[in-house]
Amino acid sequence: MRALLASASTLSLFTALIPPLAQSPGLTSGFGEYREGRFHAGLDYSTEATTGKPVRAVADGWVERVRASGVGYGRAVYLR
Repeated sequence: MRALLASASTLSLFTALIPPLAQSPGLTSGFGEYREGRFHAGLDYSTEATTGKPVRAVADGWVERVRASGVGYGRAVYLR
């Protein structure tokens, strides 16, 4: 819990971060939100069901995993 709070407060110090989607309609779920016995460990953005939008990463790396859920959880891209 302390690590989560420390991470959240550290993230709040960075006000000039560039969002991962250039023209995202907005954040739909934030980091650290409480969800039925756990904390959400990511950020969710809506693409309004469109494909082909470029996604920006915070640093150089590679795509480690791409995941799609058929039960309403959307898609996830994991970078390393």
